Amino acid sequence: MTAVVYVFHPNLAGSVVNRVLAGAVAELDDVLVRNMYAQYPDYAIDVEAEHELIEGADAVVLQFPLYWYSTPSLMKKWLDDILTEGWAYGEGGTRLRGKKVMLALSAEVDEKYYCTGGGLEGAVGFEISQLLSPLEATMRFVGMEWLTPFRTFGTMHISKERVAERAREYADAVRELAG
Repeated sequence: MTAVVYVFHPNLAGSVVNRVLAGAVAELDDVLVRNMYAQYPDYAIDVEAEHELIEGADAVVLQFPLYWYSTPSLMKKWLDDILTEGWAYGEGGTRLRGKKVMLALSAEVDEKYYCTGGGLEGAVGFEISQLLSPLEATMRFVGMEWLTPFRTFGTMHISKERVAERAREYADAVRELAG
């Protein structure tokens, strides 16, 4: 089995968490890590090349920081561009069926703030699963097997030790996908 890890962080070199997570999986066997902002700084997605990479993989990981309760802009464009009719869905669109997909997201605030309220000051008013539901719906629509997302919260004040721990856990999760 093989996995492609797509990293959508606009400043990966300056990242506290995503850089370390990507580095932890880059050395794994049967895993290809792609820094998408380095690959497509002009947002001109090579759809055919992306299709070939995904077709050759058994699993896809979409790694990104949560931006305003959504994905970074390049990730949205990438999904819009590559999920084409006749390839991902519609007549003949079966290329993603049965492939596993896992999100690996990071968020600056603690998980407790992703709730529907309950009097917690600073609560965003939504569970994290609600915020991710458009991505889950999309992946299920194209026939992918949706896996539990790998989530790292509280990155604004995260310790180096906690980042290292999350990196080990992430590597284990991706190794299992690829192995």
